[in-house]
Amino acid sequence: MSEPDANSPVLLNGPGILYLSNNTALIRWVTDEASDTKLEYIPDGEAKVIVTKNEYVMKHTVILTNLTAGKGYTYTVSSTDPSGNKLDTKTEGFGITKFTTKTSLDIKPPSIIWGPSVVYRTHARLVID
Repeated sequence: MSEPDANSPVLLNGPGILYLSNNTALIRWVTDEASDTKLEYIPDGEAKVIVTKNEYVMKHTVILTNLTAGKGYTYTVSSTDPSGNKLDTKTEGFGITKFTTKTSLDIKPPSIIWGPSVVYRTHARLVID
């Protein structure tokens, strides 16, 4: 018989912003064991909003939509494993993270800064990198 799990999930990476626009933010963090996903965010001057996913995963991703352009937001994350052990960035020394959405929509198309180039060529096949 194995010992019950008494250890909280450990934060391996993040939390951090993977994508940010004028109205959307994608936040991600990674834990060392499967746990649920909870993010609390507060738009400057407004009430707290809580986003929860009850699926047990190690890679946690939350997409926040309908945000206000140019507005500041603070957030904390937490993850609880199936045994009830909790990691909480608010209480475990990680603090509160802040971001500000972009002021306008990014309408500039991406530009190619490298390549493409032909790496292999025959009469019947062409490989481009």
